[in-house]
Amino acid sequence: MKRARKANVLFACVFFLSLLTACRAQVNHEFVMLGPCNTSSDITCERRAGDIILGGLFPVHRKAERDDQGILKCVDTSATLNEFGFERLEAMRFAVQKANEDNFLGNINIGFDMRDSCRDSTYALRQSLGFLNIDRLNRRGHQLTVGVAGAASSTVSIAVTDLLNLFEVPLVSYASTSAKLSDVIRYPSFFRTIPKDQFQARAMADVIYRLGWRYVHTVASTDDYGKAGIESFIEAAKDLQMDVGARIRLSSEASYDEVRNTMMQYLGNVTSGHPFGRGNMVVMFAGLNVAKVVVNVTQRTEELKNRKFTFFGSDSLGDKIQAVYDTSDNVNSIEVARGLLSVVPEAIRVPELEEHMARLNPTSYTTAENPWFAQYWEKKFNCNPHNTSAAGCTKNSLANITLDSKVAYVVDAVNVFLHALRDMMMYKCGGKIEMCSSVSHCFNGTQFCGSEFISYIKEVEFRTQSNDMFKLDNKGDYVGAKYDIKNLHIIDQDKSPPHNIKFETVGTWQLVNATSGATNLVIISEKLQWIDGTQGEYNAPLGNCSDECNIGQFKTRLQLGNRPSLTCWKCRDCKGDHRYVSFTIDEYGRCDRCPPNSTNTADHTDCNELEEQYLAYKDGLSIFLMILAVVGVALVCLTFVTFLAKWRTPVVMASSRELSMVLLSGILLCFLLTFVFIGRPSDASCGIQRFCPAIFLSMIFGALLMKTNRISRVFNRTINAQRPQFISPMSQLVFSGIIVSISCVIGALWLLISPPKATTKIATENVKVVRICEHLLHPGLLVSWTWIFFLIIACTYYGFQTRKIPENFSETMFISFAAYAECIIWLAFIPFGFVGLDDQYVTAIVSLGTMLSALAAWGCLFIPKLYIVILRPERNRRQSAPHQSCNTEFSKRVNNTAATLQG
Repeated sequence: MKRARKANVLFACVFFLSLLTACRAQVNHEFVMLGPCNTSSDITCERRAGDIILGGLFPVHRKAERDDQGILKCVDTSATLNEFGFERLEAMRFAVQKANEDNFLGNINIGFDMRDSCRDSTYALRQSLGFLNIDRLNRRGHQLTVGVAGAASSTVSIAVTDLLNLFEVPLVSYASTSAKLSDVIRYPSFFRTIPKDQFQARAMADVIYRLGWRYVHTVASTDDYGKAGIESFIEAAKDLQMDVGARIRLSSEASYDEVRNTMMQYLGNVTSGHPFGRGNMVVMFAGLNVAKVVVNVTQRTEELKNRKFTFFGSDSLGDKIQAVYDTSDNVNSIEVARGLLSVVPEAIRVPELEEHMARLNPTSYTTAENPWFAQYWEKKFNCNPHNTSAAGCTKNSLANITLDSKVAYVVDAVNVFLHALRDMMMYKCGGKIEMCSSVSHCFNGTQFCGSEFISYIKEVEFRTQSNDMFKLDNKGDYVGAKYDIKNLHIIDQDKSPPHNIKFETVGTWQLVNATSGATNLVIISEKLQWIDGTQGEYNAPLGNCSDECNIGQFKTRLQLGNRPSLTCWKCRDCKGDHRYVSFTIDEYGRCDRCPPNSTNTADHTDCNELEEQYLAYKDGLSIFLMILAVVGVALVCLTFVTFLAKWRTPVVMASSRELSMVLLSGILLCFLLTFVFIGRPSDASCGIQRFCPAIFLSMIFGALLMKTNRISRVFNRTINAQRPQFISPMSQLVFSGIIVSISCVIGALWLLISPPKATTKIATENVKVVRICEHLLHPGLLVSWTWIFFLIIACTYYGFQTRKIPENFSETMFISFAAYAECIIWLAFIPFGFVGLDDQYVTAIVSLGTMLSALAAWGCLFIPKLYIVILRPERNRRQSAPHQSCNTEFSKRVNNTAATLQG
C-alpha cells in the first residue's frame, strides 16, 4: 500500500511537470532535450550521440529494491542480470548501427539512449524521465529523442506510455501484448511489433482443445497483462465449449507463502468429488516471477505435487529455463514442470545479429560501450572477464549461443521508427533523402512535430525479419500472428540441471487471415512429452471435470461459482422405457424420447431414423406370394374356360354349374387379393385387407355349404318323399348371396366402428420400423372370421353326413376333403398369425392363409372334374341306370337323385 501511494504521488508530479514543459515548449518552439547517462548513479544506460536519438527500455536486470532511505534502486549484479534483456538491448544497438552503415537516413546520423527498466514499472517510469530531459528545460541543442522502443512488460509499457504520450513521443513495444494497450483513446502513441494477447489466448485455447482437454484451471497475475490475458483466454475457451474451474488471481508481488496458501485453497484442500478437485491442466497468464513461484510451490507442496498438473504458460514464461530452474532464487521445479507447454511469438533468426554477437568479446567490447556486457559474460560463462585469475574466461565465444526469441521484434521496432522517419524526411525534402543535410534543414530549425511523426508511424510498411509485410491496424497493433508451441523436455537424465532440460518446439499456430479469423494449428504429436515421461499426443493425460455417464443416463450440469459449468455434471438415470436417449439439453438436462420411426444409438447419445419396412414387391416372401397368386389365377382361368366349353356335359352339369361359378369367382378373387396385401400399406389398402378376405372366403364356403346341404337333403330323403325345397340353382344362389351378405354386414360394421388406418410401429428391439395396418388384429376380425369358421365347420359336417353316397356321386367325398383341409389350414395359421408372430408378418400370413384356402378348395373340388373333362372325356357322358338288383328300392332312389342333381 505504501509503495502504491508513493507511485501515485510520483505520477501526479510527473503529470504536473509534463504540462508545464509542454506549455513552455509550445511557446518557445523548443525541443525537449536529452541529458547524458549518469553512470555514477543507479540510473545506468547505454548511449550513443546522433542527430536523432532513439530511446530504448529493456529489462536488463530483474529486481529493483529500496535502500535504507526508501529510494528505489535496481539490483545491478550479474546474478540478477536478465540474459534475454541484454540480448534485446544489443539487438537495438545492432539495428541502429546497421542503419547508419547503410546511410538509411542519408546524412542524418542516428543515436540511441538505451536504459534498464529493471522489470519494475515505477523504476522504469523514473528512467523514462531521462528521455524527456525534464531536468534541463532551459538548455538548447540539436539532439532529440523522437521515439522509444520498449518496454517488455505490458505493465511497464502502460506506465511509460502514459508519460510519453503527454509529449507526443511514440512508444513501440517489442514484447508488450496486453489487450489494454489497444485502447487508442487512452494510448494514441503506443504501437507494437508483436501480436497482442487475444491471439495468444486463442492459440493456447486451440492447443488445449486439440490435445483433448475440456476442463482447465487458470492462474493469472493481477496486473494489466494477467487480467486482460486471462479474460481473453476464458473467452476463447468458452467459444470451444471448454470449462474453466478454479480461477486463481495472484499479485505480482505475492510472497511464496501467499501463493502457497492461495493454491492450496483452490487446488490443494479439495476432494476429488469437488469440481476443483478434478482436472490437471493449469493455464498461467502471469509474469515470469509469478509463474516461477507457482511452479515452485507445486514442487514443494505434496498435495499439489500429487495432482500431476500439466502447466501451460503464456509468452512471459515462454521458453525461459529460469522459470523452472534458477539457482539465484533457489528454484528447481523440473520434476513437476516436465511436459510444461507454452506459446511464444514465432522465433525468427537474425543471422547478421548472430554474427554481431559472435564478434563481441571482453577484450574488444568495453564497459564504456555497454556497461552490462561484463555481467552478461559472467552470467553466460560463469567467470568474470575482468578477473586476472580467470585467464581463460575471455577465450569463450558467443558464436553458438541461442538468442532470445524476441530479438527480431526489437529489430522490427527500430525499423518502424526508421521507416517512419525516412518517409517523413522524404516528404519534407522533396522526395530525396540526400537533400536532408541536417536535422535543422529537414525539420525547419528546431521544430519537430511528434503528432506528425506518429501519423507516419501508423502508415509505415516494410518487410519484417521473417519476410512478412509489416503493417499496423487502426489500433496500433501488428496485423498478423505466428506462435511457436513449446514443450519442456528432459533430454538427458545423466546431466545435471539446467543442461538436462530444453524447450522443444512441438508445433505452430498462425493467424492465416486477419479479416475472416482463419487460423492454422500444427502439432507434431510424436514430439510431445508429458509429466509422467510418456510421449505422443494420444498419451496425453486428459483433463475432465466429470466422468462420462453410463448408457441410459443423462447429465445435470453443476454450478461453478455463480455460473453453469460446461463440463461438470452429475449423472442421473432416465425414467421410462429403453427408447429414451441420453444427452444434455440445457443446464438442467433431461432424457428425450426418440422421434417416431427412429431409435437410439448404442451409446444413447443420438437417434437414428429407421428405414420403413413392409411387404415390398422386391422382397423374397412377396415374390413367393405373387408367384403362388399368379399360378392360382392361371389355374382358375383354365377351369373357367374348360367349364364354359363343356357347359352341357354331364360332369359339369352334375357339379351344380351356377354354384361352381360362384366358387371359382371366390377362389379367383382370393388369389387376386394377394396383390393388395403386398406393397406399402395405405388407408385404402388396409380397408380392403380387412373387408375383402372374409367376403371372398364366404363366397367359397357359402357355395360349398349349399352344395353339401343340397346333396345331404337329396340323399337322406325317403323314396316316396317329395322333392326337397330350395334345391334349384336359383335358390342355391340366393342362399349363397345371403351368406355373403352376412359377411359384408360384419365387415361394414367393423369398418365403421374402427376405420382403417395405416401406421408404423417400432418392433424387434428397436432395430426396425414396420408399416402395418392399425387394428388389423381387432375384435371385429374375430367376429368376421368366426362366421367363416362356422361355414367351414358346417361344410365339414355335411361332408361327413354324405360320405356313404354311391360311387357315382363321389363329389361329396372331395367336398369333405376340401372341408377337412380348410379346418387344418386355419387351425394351423391361427397361432402363427395371431399369437406367435411379429406384426410385420401378420399381413403375409393372412394373405397366404387366404390363398391356401382358395387353393385347397380348387384342388379338392375341380381337379377331379378337370381330369375327367380334359384327360378322360369318355367318362364325361350320361351313364345308363344300373341293372336291377336285390335292392331295387335303392336303385330307384339313386336314379331319382341323379335326375334331381342334373336337372
